[in-house]
Formats: sequence, structure tokens, C-alpha cells
Amino acid sequence: MKKFIKRAILVLLVLLLIAGVIIYLNINRIIKTEVQTQGSSALGVETTLGDADLSLFGGSLSLDQLQVGSPKGFAAAYVMRLEKASVAIHYGQLMDNPIHISSVTLDHPTIVVEQVSGQLNVKALGDQASSSSNAPPSAESSSSPPMKLIIDTLEIDSAVVVLHPGIAGMKQEIRIPIPSMTLHNIGNAGGKQEGAGIQDVIMAVINGLVAQAQNAKDLPGSVGKALGSGVNSLSNDIKNLFGHHN
Repeated sequence: MKKFIKRAILVLLVLLLIAGVIIYLNINRIIKTEVQTQGSSALGVETTLGDADLSLFGGSLSLDQLQVGSPKGFAAAYVMRLEKASVAIHYGQLMDNPIHISSVTLDHPTIVVEQVSGQLNVKALGDQASSSSNAPPSAESSSSPPMKLIIDTLEIDSAVVVLHPGIAGMKQEIRIPIPSMTLHNIGNAGGKQEGAGIQDVIMAVINGLVAQAQNAKDLPGSVGKALGSGVNSLSNDIKNLFGHHN
């Protein structure tokens, strides 16, 4: 009888382990699908994610190879590409809306700023994101409300802004390394805890990095002027999303 009970307990433990693995793998798949779906819908361009990995016991989430495509009319394959995002979060928080995240670290993001006929891809992307956030919810999206985020601290490490000026006689690719940068209180301006859409978070990151690139040494004046115009416009679109940055 005791042997039977031990075997039954062992079988039960094995079944629970298998069930746990299945749930764990499904959670990662759901997170990946949700990020891609929400990002593509909110920004109006294809947003892809290589992998999502929520730690087995919670506490951290890793998002690998996040890529935000370019708006129509631009040649670059993407506006933003991110090697890895490390997110401090717990299982229960994933069910909240807004989702409250204590910290996010972005490793090696690359922003591609392309100018075509006097237009910047980052400005076009910001316009699409703004239109998306102001549009009434469609029947398709009503079953899945837009994801809202509150991020206490967002660290950006080892970023690069790649400029494609599109100006005759000028070098057609200028790479600008960006020092580490921190954004605070995204989606919690004034302590209102209303949350920011995923498009707002991405545009805040892009805007902050492009603003840093604008101040780079030896940047041609015409390029700096174009960047300055785009930065000012983007800043107006995403103002009040976060408290301050440094």
C-alpha cells in the first residue's frame, strides 16, 4: 500500500511538472504574440519579437530581438531594433492594466533616422502612432484592450543612432554612439498612473535618443537642423508621458 502511495505521489508530481512547463511555455508565447500584435497595431508598422522569456518563478522578463519597421515610403528595414530588453515584473502584474513595471533596461538599441524628400521616418512613425492612439477602438481590437504601461525607470545602454541624411554630396550613413540614458515615470506623469501605450513608450525612447544625436559633435548643420525639427515635433506629440530624463 505504501509503495502504491509513493508511486501515485511521484506520478502526480511528474504530471504537475509537465503541466507547469506547458503553462510556462504558453505564457512566453502569449507575451510574444501580444507584444507583436499590440506594437504593429499601435504603430502602424510591422513589429516583431524574436523571443520572450519570463523567468520560471517570476521577477524578470527578457524580450529579445525587438524590431519596429519603417513607415511606407522609406527604404530602411526598420526604425528601431533592440537586442534585448530586461524587464522587472511578476506574474500577477501581467494581468493588470496598466501594467506597473519597476525597471526596464534596453541593451544595444539601434535607431535608424532616414530623410526622404525632406521628411523624417521617425516623424512619420510618430504621426502614425498619434493617429492610432486617437482613433476609436475597432470591433477587432475591442476584445483585446490596448496595453498600458507604467515604467518607474527605463535605462538605455550602448545605443546607436544611424543617420541616412538623403542629401546629395553628403555621407549617406552617419553612426552616432549615444551614452547611457535614463527615462523616469513613463505613463505616470503627475502621479496619475494612467499608463502609456506601447507606441508612446517606443516613441519616447526614439525621441530621447534622436535628441541626444542632435547634439553630436561634427554633425553637419543641415542634418542637425532636420533632426532638431523632428525632435521638436516628436516632443510635442509625446509630452507628459514621463517626468524627466537624464
